[in-house]
Amino acid sequence: MRTDRVSIVDSTLREGQQTYGVVFTPEGKLEIARQLERARVDMIEVGHPFRSPEDLPTAQNIAQQIRET
Repeated sequence: MRTDRVSIVDSTLREGQQTYGVVFTPEGKLEIARQLERARVDMIEVGHPFRSPEDLPTAQNIAQQIRET
């Protein structure tokens, strides 16, 4: 196990929608995830598909289109 590496975890897609007035479309979430991937973020938290069934297809799509989520 490497101890000299910092891992970056981003919760923008998960927590951002909890902010008053913020609504992410599925396409918007995918674009944000792509930008986070370009920034080499190690883990992207995309939502709560088990609590929000409408998040499941979006989470699956993001998982299929970027390297790791």
